[in-house]
Parts: sequence; C-alpha cells; structure tokens
Amino acid sequence: MNNDSEHPEKRPTQAAAKTDPAVSLSHALQELIDTAHQNSTEDMAEQNIPMLYQMGQVETKQQQCLYHLEAVGKQLQALTANHKLLENAGRTHQLLGEQHYQQHVLDPILRSVFPVFDLIQDAGKSSDNQPSGNLIQSVWAQLEQFLVNYDIHIIRHAAGDDFDPKIMKPMKWALTTDQALHRHVCESLQVGFRWGQERILRHESVSLYKFQADETKSNSSNERIELC
Repeated sequence: MNNDSEHPEKRPTQAAAKTDPAVSLSHALQELIDTAHQNSTEDMAEQNIPMLYQMGQVETKQQQCLYHLEAVGKQLQALTANHKLLENAGRTHQLLGEQHYQQHVLDPILRSVFPVFDLIQDAGKSSDNQPSGNLIQSVWAQLEQFLVNYDIHIIRHAAGDDFDPKIMKPMKWALTTDQALHRHVCESLQVGFRWGQERILRHESVSLYKFQADETKSNSSNERIELC
C-alpha cells in the first residue's frame, strides 16, 4: 500500500511547518518597519522642537523690528513737519524783509513794554521801603534782560552827565549856582531805549542844570525847555 495514502493527514501539517519561517520573517519585517517609523516620528518631533523655538524667536524679532520701524517713521514725520514749518518761517521772513519785520512786528511788541518801565521807575522814586525797593529792582532787571535778548538797551543817565541831544530830550531846567554844571543832566525823568548801537526807539527825558547867580535866583526851576 502506498505510503502517501496511508498518512494523508500529515501533509498539511508539514506544509504549514514549511511556511512558518516566512510568516516569522514577515512579522519581523513588519515590527522592524513599525519600530523604524516610531523612531523616525520621535526623532522628527525632537528635531522640530528647536526649529519651532527658533521660528518663534524669528517671529518675535520681526515684530520688534516692525515696532522700531513704526517709531522711526513717526519721528521722521515729525522732523519733516518741523522742517516744513522752518522753511515756511524762512520764506515768510524773506518776504517781509528785515526792515519790515523789525518795524511792523518787533517794534510794536517791544514798545508795548516801555510804559511798564515808566511805572516801575515812578514806583521806585516814591518807594521808601527797602523790601519794596528790592522787588522793584528785581522786576526791572528781569524786564531789562528781556529787552537785551532783542538787542534793546535802556538809556539812562545820572546827575552830572553830559547832555547828548542825539539820545536825550530836555524837559525842564533845574537852577544851580555851580556854573560847571550848566547844561548837564540833573535828573533822568523817563528812560530812553536804543535798538542796537544807532537806532533810537525813544529819547531819554531829562532835566538840565541851568546856571544862575544867587541874586537872580527865582522860582523858575520848573520852567520847561523849549530849545536846548
């Protein structure tokens, strides 16, 4: 009897046994692929963390750069606006001309301060109080400094100074028996103002000494001067 017919049930078992190594190899390959895929994913994740951090830093620096650029842009706009104002002021000044600017702009403004000096001068003459006198002198000094900033100078002379008709306006006589004082300044009645070295904005009002002997002395000390 044929051996194949005697043991028919053993053939599938042997065939299955022969396929076991292939199955095992397939499983091993699949596990290797899965492991490699998992390791690759983990490696990519680990590599992506520094990359994402660097990208975040780059984005932050870009935002800071944009902020600085906006600030610089605003400053440039402000500088441009100021430059235009200066250009317009320069053109206006050129159109007006130096002389027109002084006569029609500065001159009226500065002349409006002159009456304040007159009030302070009168207050100083009538004040016998030391604190009040100090306050008056302080205000006077501040106003004088304000005028100096525009090259305006006060004209004021003391008793005994020579009379100068170019800068002084005689208002009255003051009699004296000292012939050496004749036609010299007796008192500054109202200060004058000079612009620069030559232009007189207001003459100084003064009283002048007039020599007169004792025997001819009269009450003419307040006589107004018509012409000196």
